Amino acid sequence: MLRKLLNATCILSYILSVAVVVAVVSKIISVRSKCTQEKAKISKLLHQIQRLKDENNQLMIRYYTLLRPAEVDKNSKGLKLLHENEVKYVR
Repeated sequence: MLRKLLNATCILSYILSVAVVVAVVSKIISVRSKCTQEKAKISKLLHQIQRLKDENNQLMIRYYTLLRPAEVDKNSKGLKLLHENEVKYVR
Protein backbone atom coordinates (compact mmCIF):
# COMPACT_ATOMS: atom_id res chain seq x y z
CA MET A 1 0.00 0.00 0.00
CA LEU A 2 2.74 2.44 0.97
CA ARG A 3 4.67 1.52 -2.16
CA LYS A 4 1.65 2.26 -4.38
CA LEU A 5 1.14 5.60 -2.62
CA LEU A 6 4.81 6.46 -3.11
CA ASN A 7 4.58 5.48 -6.80
CA ALA A 8 1.46 7.60 -7.26
CA THR A 9 3.13 10.56 -5.54
CA CYS A 10 6.18 10.18 -7.75
CA ILE A 11 4.08 10.06 -10.93
CA LEU A 12 1.98 13.00 -9.77
CA SER A 13 5.07 15.09 -8.99
CA TYR A 14 6.53 14.21 -12.42
CA ILE A 15 3.32 15.30 -14.18
CA LEU A 16 3.17 18.47 -12.07
CA SER A 17 6.80 19.36 -12.83
CA VAL A 18 6.21 18.85 -16.57
CA ALA A 19 3.14 21.11 -16.37
CA VAL A 20 5.14 23.80 -14.53
CA VAL A 21 7.93 23.64 -17.12
CA VAL A 22 5.41 23.96 -19.97
CA ALA A 23 3.76 26.95 -18.25
CA VAL A 24 7.10 28.70 -17.66
CA VAL A 25 8.27 28.08 -21.23
CA SER A 26 5.01 29.41 -22.67
CA LYS A 27 5.31 32.55 -20.51
CA ILE A 28 8.91 33.07 -21.68
CA ILE A 29 7.84 32.68 -25.31
CA SER A 30 5.03 35.20 -24.78
CA VAL A 31 7.37 37.75 -23.20
CA ARG A 32 9.98 37.33 -25.93
CA SER A 33 7.31 37.79 -28.59
CA LYS A 34 6.07 41.02 -26.99
CA CYS A 35 9.66 42.21 -26.63
CA THR A 36 10.33 41.59 -30.31
CA GLN A 37 7.18 43.50 -31.29
CA GLU A 38 8.14 46.47 -29.09
CA LYS A 39 11.68 46.47 -30.52
CA ALA A 40 10.20 46.67 -34.01
CA LYS A 41 7.99 49.60 -32.97
CA ILE A 42 10.97 51.41 -31.43
CA SER A 43 13.06 50.83 -34.53
CA LYS A 44 10.27 52.17 -36.73
CA LEU A 45 9.89 55.27 -34.54
CA LEU A 46 13.64 55.91 -34.57
CA HIS A 47 13.66 55.66 -38.35
CA GLN A 48 10.73 58.09 -38.55
CA ILE A 49 12.48 60.54 -36.18
CA GLN A 50 15.64 60.42 -38.30
CA ARG A 51 13.60 61.00 -41.46
CA LEU A 52 11.87 64.00 -39.87
CA LYS A 53 15.22 65.42 -38.73
CA ASP A 54 16.58 65.11 -42.26
CA GLU A 55 13.46 66.73 -43.67
CA ASN A 56 13.77 69.58 -41.15
CA ASN A 57 17.42 70.12 -42.11
CA GLN A 58 16.50 70.24 -45.80
CA LEU A 59 13.69 72.71 -45.13
CA MET A 60 15.98 74.92 -43.02
CA ILE A 61 18.57 74.92 -45.80
CA ARG A 62 15.90 75.79 -48.34
CA TYR A 63 14.49 78.53 -46.08
CA TYR A 64 17.86 80.19 -45.59
CA THR A 65 18.77 79.95 -49.28
CA LEU A 66 15.50 81.69 -50.19
CA LEU A 67 16.09 84.32 -47.53
CA ARG A 68 19.11 86.37 -48.52
CA PRO A 69 22.06 85.79 -46.15
CA ALA A 70 22.89 89.51 -46.07
CA GLU A 71 19.36 90.26 -44.87
CA VAL A 72 19.63 87.62 -42.15
CA ASP A 73 22.94 89.09 -40.99
CA LYS A 74 21.49 92.61 -40.98
CA ASN A 75 18.40 91.61 -38.99
CA SER A 76 20.28 89.49 -36.46
CA LYS A 77 23.15 91.91 -35.88
CA GLY A 78 21.61 93.40 -32.71
CA LEU A 79 20.63 90.08 -31.18
CA LYS A 80 22.57 88.52 -28.36
CA LEU A 81 22.76 84.87 -27.44
CA LEU A 82 20.48 84.11 -24.51
CA HIS A 83 21.51 81.55 -21.96
CA GLU A 84 19.21 78.94 -20.48
CA ASN A 85 16.45 80.42 -18.24
CA GLU A 86 17.25 83.93 -19.50
CA VAL A 87 14.46 86.05 -20.94
CA LYS A 88 14.72 89.10 -23.18
CA TYR A 89 11.80 91.49 -22.89
CA VAL A 90 10.71 93.24 -26.06
CA ARG A 91 9.59 96.87 -25.65
